[in-house]
Amino acid sequence: MSFEINQFEIRLLIALFLGAVIGLERQWQHKTAGIKTNALVSLGSALFVLLAHDINGDSSSESRIIAQIVSGIGFLGAGAIMKEGLNISGLNTAATIWCAGAIGSLSGLGMTYEAIIGTIILIIANISLRSISHKLENKLNLASFHYKIEIETNDFLLFNSEELIKTHPENLFISSSETQFLSNGNKIFTIEMKAIKQIENGIEKLLEPIKNRDGVIKVKWSISQSKI
Repeated sequence: MSFEINQFEIRLLIALFLGAVIGLERQWQHKTAGIKTNALVSLGSALFVLLAHDINGDSSSESRIIAQIVSGIGFLGAGAIMKEGLNISGLNTAATIWCAGAIGSLSGLGMTYEAIIGTIILIIANISLRSISHKLENKLNLASFHYKIEIETNDFLLFNSEELIKTHPENLFISSSETQFLSNGNKIFTIEMKAIKQIENGIEKLLEPIKNRDGVIKVKWSISQSKI
């Protein structure tokens, strides 16, 4: 008995292989979505594209299916994103899963060359941009101005620490945020921020709208400077 692989099965194997290659780089970096996840996302995308082709046999059906794949993987990627306080992780993993779906779709369409090139570019981007990102992060960690702000209030919903960077988003970076509950029912927000440049209008002007709010009992701040 002979076994012959047709072109559709070849496309599925290519999608599975390329997804596994993408996942190998992720797993090597100890990320949550590794070989299996990216391989299955790529394979699933190729299966849906081939399903649309087998049902109607026209490119319009494939286009509609690919549009649904994009939306579906968006929900899948959202599950990889975690938020802890002001810190968000998993965005790169979610984006990689999204790209794996695109690679699978290309494979399902028979665009093998494009799928391979896309995989190579994706892996290069994940490796090379990581080092650039780390260098930028180290630069920000060496910001010359460090602000510590403490806001005491008796209103639980009165203040959001992200308000402080709305007026100076290009200069301020929140590094930590903490809430302390006092025995008298009040609470103290402690926010630590870093700035590459000193705030032009001064920290006092930045905090003035908060000081004037009803329910704000006390606002104090301090600044330290370090060399870059």
